[in-house]
Amino acid sequence: METHYSLAELSQLVDISARTIRFYMSKGLVDKPLGARKTAYYTDKHLQQLLTVINWQKEGLSLDEIFQQQNQLTSKQPPQFKPGDVQVVHRIHIAEGVELNVDLLKTHLSQTQIRRLSDDIYGWLTENLEQEKADV
Repeated sequence: METHYSLAELSQLVDISARTIRFYMSKGLVDKPLGARKTAYYTDKHLQQLLTVINWQKEGLSLDEIFQQQNQLTSKQPPQFKPGDVQVVHRIHIAEGVELNVDLLKTHLSQTQIRRLSDDIYGWLTENLEQEKADV
């Protein structure tokens, strides 16, 4: 079941004022509340949007930059496939928990290029893991 928050509860959870939350909504950084005026409520999605804005601000991004980032993330739709569409994907195991997926029809990479790419990723990964071990 989805959790519902009042504006006051949401404000307390993220430790920013209700006024600031309303300002973020006016800028399009956070979705408007659900429900009618007196019964308006917020969900975990609103909470996550606020936490994202707060984290990006801590990273030094301006509100305009955060808005642009959010638009870029939401505008990238996953590819839509129709019945009969073909997708040829090489799935290469690089290391534990690391895989490389290459769509051959979209990238037009040769087998040699794919092998070189996976070798480079493996080399970078092992080099960085060894460096981390040496630093500890």
